[in-house]
Amino acid sequence: MSRSSAHHLPTALRLGPPKQLGRPPGSSAEQTVSRLLEAALADFAEAGYSGARMTRIATAASITHSSIYRYFSSKRQLYQATFGAALSTLLPDVTQAITTDGLLREKLGLFLRALAGAYQNNRATARFLAAVPLELSRQPDLLPAEQEGTELLAAMVDMFATARLRGEISAEINDLDLVVAFLGSAVGIAVLSQGLPGSNVEAATNILVAAVEGSLFTK
Repeated sequence: MSRSSAHHLPTALRLGPPKQLGRPPGSSAEQTVSRLLEAALADFAEAGYSGARMTRIATAASITHSSIYRYFSSKRQLYQATFGAALSTLLPDVTQAITTDGLLREKLGLFLRALAGAYQNNRATARFLAAVPLELSRQPDLLPAEQEGTELLAAMVDMFATARLRGEISAEINDLDLVVAFLGSAVGIAVLSQGLPGSNVEAATNILVAAVEGSLFTK
């Protein structure tokens, strides 16, 4: 999800509403931006950054193609805003899960289940965020450096640091490897389940949690 960790979560761009935005009658600028971000999320998730089309996004948001540029100057800027908005849908429950008191294995269980619930409720978000690392491998500057770090990554690093001080995990294990292992597992389950009919994100996540807690195996 990120190439570096920071302590600030990007949010949807807040642009002042100029006159004559070309939005539907009775629609506020905030409502129009919200529709644009929702439409962009769906298009980026389906077609990727290169395949997404501003004309499609504008149509889905019920505005004209030219009007979209009153809110976002480029597809890149819209992608960055969509990334921030997608993360903001996950953060509250997930961050709360990993900042509670308790052992690391208990926090990881809460964290994995919170992510599974968020992804189950918004599959487009799961697909979009899962594709971000691939998009960055193709276009490293797609997201500005300050937008790549998230509160989630910072909270995860703090969680692992606390567990290390308590002697719950080895001091030799790298924080980035821990983040990739658990965040990658959760995102991977969400993405893979979408391509396998009959699969269930939450049920699959419960199996992973059981493995973490040591209750999966009978022998």
